[in-house]
Formats: sequence, structure tokens, C-alpha cells
Amino acid sequence: MAYTYDYPHPAVTVDIVIFTVDGDDLKVLLIKRAQDPFKDQ
Repeated sequence: MAYTYDYPHPAVTVDIVIFTVDGDDLKVLLIKRAQDPFKDQ
């Protein structure tokens, strides 16, 4: 059974920050998106 909606489906994202401690250093993992999901909207 297919679903239909009366409104546009939003793009879904998950925001997460990964921290780690390496010796005395605090490190953060960052990943840049390949495409901007809301560009020109």
C-alpha cells in the first residue's frame, strides 16, 4: 500500500557530535555534507 500526503515530505537529518579524549587532547569528529539539502529553497 502506497502512502500519499497533502504536504511535501521534509528532508530528515540527524545531528550528532562525537567527542573523544586522546591523551590530553579533546577531539571532535566533523563530517561535511556533499550537498546542501535546502540550497535554493
